[in-house]
Amino acid sequence: MTSGSLLAAAEAFALPYYNQSGRAYHNAAHVRAMLGALEGRGVLTPTLTLAVWGHDLVYNPRAKDNEARSAAAFDAWLSGRDVSSEVRRNVQRLILATTPTPPDRPLARDEALLRDADLSIFGAPPAVYDTYEQAIRQEYRHLPQFMYRWGRRRLLRAFLDRERVYLTAEFAALEPQARANLARALDLLSGRGEPAERSTPPQPIPAPATQPQGDEPLGPGQPVPQLDDRPAAGWDTVNLPGIAGGQEEAQAEGGPDAPAGLSATGQSGLGVTPEPEPSGEPEPVRGALSASPTPAEPERRAPGGPRDPSAKV
Repeated sequence: MTSGSLLAAAEAFALPYYNQSGRAYHNAAHVRAMLGALEGRGVLTPTLTLAVWGHDLVYNPRAKDNEARSAAAFDAWLSGRDVSSEVRRNVQRLILATTPTPPDRPLARDEALLRDADLSIFGAPPAVYDTYEQAIRQEYRHLPQFMYRWGRRRLLRAFLDRERVYLTAEFAALEPQARANLARALDLLSGRGEPAERSTPPQPIPAPATQPQGDEPLGPGQPVPQLDDRPAAGWDTVNLPGIAGGQEEAQAEGGPDAPAGLSATGQSGLGVTPEPEPSGEPEPVRGALSASPTPAEPERRAPGGPRDPSAKV
């Protein structure tokens, strides 16, 4: 089986997961938007394609181990194909690199590209970004509004506090729009501002005609800086302290908008428990692939606060 056949089989295997009910944003459209963002920038590889299809395979907004479970489920599927152990290790490494907190090692360039693609929705046109925010709220409809708003504000502030949202030169052109969207979303969550005029559903963000100049964005062969470890260092969604499985003390953190009753031990008394994942899988299809990650030099580690074990949503 050719690599193209394997990628088609991976899509067929993953689609039933991404088509599950309740996935207002983390669905097949999100996967295809990421693939389009990487392909449009000329950096999509077979290994990255597999990692994109596997990175949100398991998605439970109330759990904190979605990435680990996704990596395990996708690797179990790959183990039934004629895929080298090197490819399997690289795909698993990439999926685990999309966890809310950065790994305890320098990021490889392919990992930074995958994370930037996952965040490309931040740099979408305002109306498209607003559609994304509404979809995330639907995925967290089990939470009361006051708690969702508090956790979401905390996440967006963390992204705005970073030196850069995007780590690679390929996605650096999205930075200004991403910061504008995040700032406006913060205002809306705080009861200020107005949403953008509604537009079409989210689409892949096109690559810029020319790459940004200067030494700020990072390209092939340049060091990839480590993401901050500050609280709520999350991903493309909201981190909800003490709810989605073990975030550090929200109440002890203080702040006038911290929800009352949210304890340092995690649960807030709302009776939030993970929902079981569907157990069915499509029939395996055998295939082969040989691919390796794009090499990158080690990056400098940025200073930050304690690690945040919150869940990706």
